[in-house]
Amino acid sequence: MPAPPSIEQALRLHQAGRLAEAASLYQAILAARPDDFDALQLLGALCCDAGDPPGAVALLERALLLREDPVVRLNLGRAWHAQGRLDAAEQQFRLAAAIAPGPAQAPLFLGLLLKETGRLAEAIQCFRRAASIEPRYADAHLNLGNALREAGQGAAALDAYRRAAELRPGHAETHLFLGQALQAEGQAAAALVSYDAALALAPGHAPGLLLRADCLAALGRLEAAVEAYRRAIAARPAAAPCHGNLGAVLQRLGRLDEALASFAAAAALAPGFVEAWYNQGVVLRDLGRDAAAEASFRRALALAPDHAAARTDLALLELRRGDDAEGWRNYEARWRAPGFPGRLGPAEQPQWRGEVPVAGRRLRLRAEQGLGDTLQFCRYAPLIAALGAAVELAVQPALEPLLAGQFPGVAVVAEGAASAADLHCPLLSLPLALGAGRIAPVPYLTADPARRRAWRARLGPPEGVRVGLVWAGNPAHPNDRNRSIELRALAPLAGLAGIRCWSLQKPVSAADRAVLAAAGIASCGDLLTDFAETAALVLELDLVISVDTAVAHLAGALGRPVWVLLPAIADWRWGVAAASDWYPTARLFRQGGAGWTPVIAEVAAALADFSHVD
Repeated sequence: MPAPPSIEQALRLHQAGRLAEAASLYQAILAARPDDFDALQLLGALCCDAGDPPGAVALLERALLLREDPVVRLNLGRAWHAQGRLDAAEQQFRLAAAIAPGPAQAPLFLGLLLKETGRLAEAIQCFRRAASIEPRYADAHLNLGNALREAGQGAAALDAYRRAAELRPGHAETHLFLGQALQAEGQAAAALVSYDAALALAPGHAPGLLLRADCLAALGRLEAAVEAYRRAIAARPAAAPCHGNLGAVLQRLGRLDEALASFAAAAALAPGFVEAWYNQGVVLRDLGRDAAAEASFRRALALAPDHAAARTDLALLELRRGDDAEGWRNYEARWRAPGFPGRLGPAEQPQWRGEVPVAGRRLRLRAEQGLGDTLQFCRYAPLIAALGAAVELAVQPALEPLLAGQFPGVAVVAEGAASAADLHCPLLSLPLALGAGRIAPVPYLTADPARRRAWRARLGPPEGVRVGLVWAGNPAHPNDRNRSIELRALAPLAGLAGIRCWSLQKPVSAADRAVLAAAGIASCGDLLTDFAETAALVLELDLVISVDTAVAHLAGALGRPVWVLLPAIADWRWGVAAASDWYPTARLFRQGGAGWTPVIAEVAAALADFSHVD
């Protein structure tokens, strides 16, 4: 009778991955020697690897009857885990980890189970123990990094990932994890190095390609990011996030038609992809396709009713077309929208939403966004005072000198000043709270008579139509590249017969000062120390021509003629018509998609018919 095969023969086949042949040899050994510990425990481990956990349990429990062994308990824990018996698995992992000296895999597997079941702090301890047992055990450092990162310990996670990468430089996943940790810590440039290292090892790794593209986008290398996203899509065409992120970069580049196609592809691949529907709506809005944009926002909200950005942008579409009832109600979602610049009041001052009487109560009205918003919505302050409230209007310091004393019964203070109010209300929540709609009682602001007299003297005797010019807004505004105009485009207006121009712009660049001098336009910006000064000058002019800035709102609030030059897709408050619901003295000149030249030509023609206004 031939001798049974040796353990060494079976083990060589096992280690070579020839599992079926190795299993046959182990079984032959056990047929000859049923109590062979090595054959029992090795065949049990093989059954774990081959997807036969019940068989593994039976073999490994037989082995334990012969000998207590940490490796056997480790594999028995693996077999129970594969069957969903986490309690039994944990018991075996703990028994294996308690045997000293034991394998580093025992605390590692225990840590993985603890992490899986939400016991992160214990898991971190286990991974640290695995790394201390075997300092060169890369998996211990890698899993320690994962757990630390999940626990919010980013710097410690970086150290663990770096050690794992040192120990196993040829492991692409380790470099990817290190890159993600670096990027989370604000080290995008270093993260890109790690992503490149990972992709050098695994060039077609789709998640790695996406991470690299995201990193390039974060670094502002947008054209490179577009190419990187296209590589990621080529590797995994059905990955909706790749299409969505590509769309976001194309949107930043102003390539809106391409961005729209990418968002549409993402939504088609994953109909439940909320951000794809939302971003598609944003692009459609920026393309002037409001009806389609609204449909996309509503689709996003059907999937995620609490999506604050979608509800806020839907509100702005509603307000643009004059649907105030729904628009103001939906606009209350703005406070939860990511990146919204407004500021709510302190928790100890509940927000007034019109639900309780305010007579006899102290109410703080709060500026919440830009200077123009404050100038537009401060008109509601007298309505609150008329309800019997003690009203405090908190505004930006630049507006305090102008607004102080404008409204009887309203105390004007700088935002940030201490307040003992009972309630607060942000300015752009007042139309909803009051149910007042678009009140347009102009003028509702005026200027100091002494300041007006000083400007009258500076301007000198009237010679033709006096026109104030503003060509640029805050460069930090997200739409500034569309709403601002180059001064050289407006300068020819100063050469029209019967027209004299003054610059209300501040600050003015050195290049623009040269243009002003060449065009014979007087620059008043250095004398406009605050908005009270600007208001006095505006009231001495016949007309203000301005892009969409706070000065346009100021002129409208003062009841002076103001021509507002608007981009093709203007802010919601300017509606869609040539006149303004908010400022009866405003005339709106809109781009038609061919840049500013036709708009300036239209303005020049209108100036020929403009009559002096007292």
